Amino acid sequence: MSGIEGAGLGLALTAKLVQLMGGQIGYDDNSGGGSVFWFELPCGDVAAADVEAIVAPRQIDGAPSLRVLVVDDEPLNRSIATRFLNLAGHVVTSVDSGAAAVNAAATQTFDVILTDVRMPGMNGLEATLQIRALPPPHCDVPVLAVTAHAFAEQVLACEQAGMDGHVAKPFNQAALLADVASGARAWNGRQSTADVQDNAGAEIFDRSIFAEVCDALPAGDQWAHLRTLIARGETLLTELCNSVARSQTSSLAQAAHKLAGGAGTLGFTSMAAAARAFEFAVDSGAADTEALADRFAGITAESLATARDELDGADVRSDTAAPQPT
Repeated sequence: MSGIEGAGLGLALTAKLVQLMGGQIGYDDNSGGGSVFWFELPCGDVAAADVEAIVAPRQIDGAPSLRVLVVDDEPLNRSIATRFLNLAGHVVTSVDSGAAAVNAAATQTFDVILTDVRMPGMNGLEATLQIRALPPPHCDVPVLAVTAHAFAEQVLACEQAGMDGHVAKPFNQAALLADVASGARAWNGRQSTADVQDNAGAEIFDRSIFAEVCDALPAGDQWAHLRTLIARGETLLTELCNSVARSQTSSLAQAAHKLAGGAGTLGFTSMAAAARAFEFAVDSGAADTEALADRFAGITAESLATARDELDGADVRSDTAAPQPT
């Protein structure tokens, strides 16, 4: 069998990279034909405890590894939840719709299911009802709603669908792991529209929340998510400022729901709270929906300006750190 020789570019690049890292590369003749290449890189002493600290998952109170199904149509929410759970040693399957959740629950075994409530197509409530209709043991898995607020009517709807509790959105790693470890938790945090409006006075940008997300995600992913949030916010802001688009309150409420999830997860707590208030006002037919839409638009504009500044700062830091051509 004859082979096709390459130009050796890959080997030249490898040699250059090894040299830049202070190592050395070489080769030996192979008795069976061809050559065996090797390289060595310098490495300082590492204590066993340090290695364990790097590779050990962050468990909560010695909780065992669980099989978790994450259901959310928003890629950002799935990404963050999956990363947080994986870091704790949990095995995660994620899907983007209620129908996919029912199929996964019917064909696999999970210890707990985390599902967004409001999703296009089959929502979390309908998916839970279908899961409860499955044969044992698939019908018995605890189902937790992932939601920002638990209004009285929403609580009742979730209970009637067969849900066991909820995970508050936006979640941090410790809270998420604690909720998942317990398997199910009683619904709490029942709030009125006024409570949501009070929460809208939260910080425009909570850097500690964003920092935790940055620590959990691979390098660069956080900026991609931030760009997505900005684009989504700009589109919704344009619609909020357009009288014709603004009359389509149902579609605006759906867009606000998706924006709120990403905004809260990335630390834009004020925008997330304003979006939730507007969403609830639309769903409940509140008389102050127009006023809440105006408030939502103002907070969104301010939050997007902060998000752009954060992204511009990241680009500047990246350009500064990049090696200059010689």
